[in-house]
Amino acid sequence: MGRYIARRAIHGVIVLFGVSIIVFLLMHLAGDPVAVLLPLDTPPEQIEAFREEMGFNRPLPVQYFMFLSRAVRGDFGYSYHYRTDAMEIVLERMPATLKLTFGALFVALIVAIPAGIFAAIRQG
Repeated sequence: MGRYIARRAIHGVIVLFGVSIIVFLLMHLAGDPVAVLLPLDTPPEQIEAFREEMGFNRPLPVQYFMFLSRAVRGDFGYSYHYRTDAMEIVLERMPATLKLTFGALFVALIVAIPAGIFAAIRQG
């Protein structure tokens, strides 16, 4: 049983690592974030200063490990779209998410329990 749990834990870590890589790459596939965030008439020295400040001028592996270390600590960064801390957005929407989750769970149980009883009574 201990080997099974250890194997499942290792698989979980591998999956989380893979998901983190996919999320990181999707963030970078959108293009240069500096070009999106700054106005077109921004002077080149300000663009370079912004890249330096945000860490966009570093190699991708370094950026990935910075991203990963912040995520592990619970720092999900800054939303450029909403111009606020990403965790604030998540926490703001958490009540609606929980309502939907528990509502769906309730409906699933209402359907699943009678269906399971029916299937047990009518075997075959």
